[in-house]
Amino acid sequence: MRGTYISHIDETLKEYIQDLIEANPQEFATDGANNRLVNRYFKDVYNIDVHNYIATKVHSITRIKSKYLADNPHLDKRIKEAGKKTSTVTVDEEVVSEQDT
Repeated sequence: MRGTYISHIDETLKEYIQDLIEANPQEFATDGANNRLVNRYFKDVYNIDVHNYIATKVHSITRIKSKYLADNPHLDKRIKEAGKKTSTVTVDEEVVSEQDT
């Protein structure tokens, strides 16, 4: 852990996923496991049931982003800004500040 709050969350999530896989590899280390992991996470953390199509979309969105950035490394801020704090600016705030300038 790098010593930041975000790093702690990442490490905790990593441990959570590893524990699920180790406890039940038949469910969480097979094809379709990504959706089951998303479903289980939302149930465990937020006590809500997520429909499978939502879990599929979450997985698809992150996979598409990763592939696009792999194909376009010049746009990949994960490498360029490693160690910097993640921006908390929302889309609405960006639009407002662009209009104000």
